[in-house]
Amino acid sequence: MTEISTQPEIQTRMLDAVRRLMKPLVRGLLRHGVTLSGLEEMLRALYVDVARDELSKQGKVTQSAVSLMTGVHRKDVRRLLDANVQDGAPKDGEVPFEVSASSIGARVLMMWSGDPAYSDGAGQARKLPRRAAAGLPSFEALVQKVSTDVRPRAVFDEWRRLGLIAVEVEEPAESDNGEEWVVLQETAFTAEPGAQERYFFFGRNLADHVAAGLQNLAGVGEPTIDQAVFYGGLTAGSVTRLKGLSRTLGEEAIRRLNSEAYQLKQIDRGQDGADHRMTFGAYFYEGTRDSTSEGDE
Repeated sequence: MTEISTQPEIQTRMLDAVRRLMKPLVRGLLRHGVTLSGLEEMLRALYVDVARDELSKQGKVTQSAVSLMTGVHRKDVRRLLDANVQDGAPKDGEVPFEVSASSIGARVLMMWSGDPAYSDGAGQARKLPRRAAAGLPSFEALVQKVSTDVRPRAVFDEWRRLGLIAVEVEEPAESDNGEEWVVLQETAFTAEPGAQERYFFFGRNLADHVAAGLQNLAGVGEPTIDQAVFYGGLTAGSVTRLKGLSRTLGEEAIRRLNSEAYQLKQIDRGQDGADHRMTFGAYFYEGTRDSTSEGDE
């Protein structure tokens, strides 16, 4: 278990950082109608759950130990531990079934831009025939390789409606039957997810970002990348220009990393120790000096 700090100065610094982190989060909670009472019960349960996990590493999970570590009253600790055993809490990073089912498109995108059979090896998706003979790359084969639970036609129609793909039709002179070719659009990498996916990935992405920051604060192991560019005193036009540049650079970085990660996953499949995961992301925020953000400069 990570050593617990008892230095008031360190605790104050941590609380100051968390206050800054929580301010926009609380604003979002209020906008969603989540009151303090609802948050208190969730935090109480989280404190108990995390303390139990930490103490279990030393084999010392007792109600007294959890209460001492968290400050939660013993009767609440007993209630929450019993509820956790009966109900079973979702594991960190566990994907709800509904989100997993609706993210088939995301897996199609990852394979299309990562698998050498469907990409150029550098994260650039190839133009694919919509249909092809068995064993040959095609859009339909790609979808079926990811999942047999959804029809390729359904993905094709939905992606075309959303503008994620373009369709090129070869003239009969060049092709025997006027074959359709499917071209992935750049907007596919920044398309808006569905409402349910949006909330799930909001939580998972920010949770991993916080975990990376805490790892760096602990000073254990090699520091992970956690960098950002801050600028104030800009006009709206300048911010718009930087936003466009950030999108271009972010898409390129994610595309290249996805290609490398996909190929490594194929190599690591079935190997001992293949139980690690990683997250890499990019974001852009814009506001004004009198906005809700505290990071103006």
